[in-house]
Amino acid sequence: MAVQQQSTKVTQREPELRRLIAECRHKPTLAFYQRMDSLGTSLVDDYAYADWQRGATMLKLQDRDKHRSFQVGHRGFSLSIDEPVTQGKACSHVRRLIETASQKLDAESYERAGVRFTYVCESNKKFSDLCADVEKRFFCKSTTLSRILDDVNDVGFVVDCKCNDKWGYVMRLGPMVRKQWFEVQDYSEKTFRSEIDFQKFQQSIPETFFYVDIDYGYQDAEAKDVGPFVEDASTHARKLAKNVSEYLVKGGV
Repeated sequence: MAVQQQSTKVTQREPELRRLIAECRHKPTLAFYQRMDSLGTSLVDDYAYADWQRGATMLKLQDRDKHRSFQVGHRGFSLSIDEPVTQGKACSHVRRLIETASQKLDAESYERAGVRFTYVCESNKKFSDLCADVEKRFFCKSTTLSRILDDVNDVGFVVDCKCNDKWGYVMRLGPMVRKQWFEVQDYSEKTFRSEIDFQKFQQSIPETFFYVDIDYGYQDAEAKDVGPFVEDASTHARKLAKNVSEYLVKGGV
């Protein structure tokens, strides 16, 4: 009697937001140093960023329970949400923080406002098979190029796009394994309660996956326009990540 072999069904999950980073850059002013502490106090009292470190020119704050960080200096501020949460909640938190920072710093405009969404699409495929999928979907077939190159171990796709007259994005995507993720994502262990907490977080990243990183930029932005920009970019990023991940699996014309 022939022995039936069970085949493993190939699966790829929906994109999951695993990191959200935002940044606003402004021209330096002497007035910043008087306003920095007011902003820091608000983050501690109103947003539970309880752990803080202050220097002469910079203030760093963390919420270790929710793995969030905020850093402000004379050229601007940045914030990072490292704990996977629903995109709507993360985006709302970022918008409120930016609006608070703009008010406390008395900022009317920014040289650049940016928000970056990094998604993970877990897959049970081998890493080499994911590389082949990316090559198939995002690169043209060329026997000449194949002769020029040696054996390909990894592959990625990068594109710079314009959404409108005000802002656009750079998208990077490709296959990845857990070890690579922590080589390219700069995490601070100070955002976590303990080394064990950080190790648990590391294990929450899939072993093999397809990532989509979308970095939006808005040049010469009025402070009042940054909040709506974050919301619009979030909606755009969610749709783009979903469509790109589906294209990787199903292909198209």
